[in-house]
Amino acid sequence: MAADASGRSENQELLRRVQNSFHDDRNRARDPAMRALCYLVAEIGNEMNMAGPDGERLSYWLTDPFAFCAFKLAVGELLNSLEPKGKIKAPKMGRTEAENGLWFWDEKTESFQSPEDRAKFVFKYLRWSLLHNDSQFDWLDGFPKDLKTSIERRFYGMEDARRDLRINQRGEKP
Repeated sequence: MAADASGRSENQELLRRVQNSFHDDRNRARDPAMRALCYLVAEIGNEMNMAGPDGERLSYWLTDPFAFCAFKLAVGELLNSLEPKGKIKAPKMGRTEAENGLWFWDEKTESFQSPEDRAKFVFKYLRWSLLHNDSQFDWLDGFPKDLKTSIERRFYGMEDARRDLRINQRGEKP
């Protein structure tokens, strides 16, 4: 049995399999180009990890300042190589009836003034999501169903991201 082979209890093995199915669903829902980009970024990270002749890890992109800097520069080069040609134009933002009165919608709409404003907004929202372990979604009442589902899915992934990036609830690395 898989639980015996892994050293987990049957309940732990069942939980692991359920979590894996959520990961699979989330990955299948991603845009194929985004999946490819994530793969390439992961490959860059793997190349930054150095091992000595005895197999001992000498550097790790997440904890070694040199490797992290090189990783960041390589990811930047990758993104530069994929940048689409043409003039930068902000999209026209509309709003559905269900989105009227949502507390973040004005800030989201205003973020389309420039690429820099949009980047700041997206980072602020992503960081907030990463730092809030919110398993209660009562605050989403009144949100459009597709938006509510998207936010709930993001929070489930954030728990894994916090763990793997070694981020505690205050956003600090140990």
